[in-house]
Amino acid sequence: MKLKACRRGSFLLALAILFFAAPVLAGPLVVNVGPPSGGDDTTAIQSALDNCVASGKMCTVQLGAGTYRTRQLVT
Repeated sequence: MKLKACRRGSFLLALAILFFAAPVLAGPLVVNVGPPSGGDDTTAIQSALDNCVASGKMCTVQLGAGTYRTRQLVT
């Protein structure tokens, strides 16, 4: 009976390790912003920043090549 309980405990421990390690193993999140619109790009960049904060993990906002025009951004 003890062996069965030990196996169950080992299984639950392995499951917990996988559950908590999965976000770390997945690597940092990258949120891409579309190309510059030629107009005001504040909303697109702010949305990407907000998504990073909401993810709760390491995150990078990646901008494509070009000139982005923005008003004030909140980071």
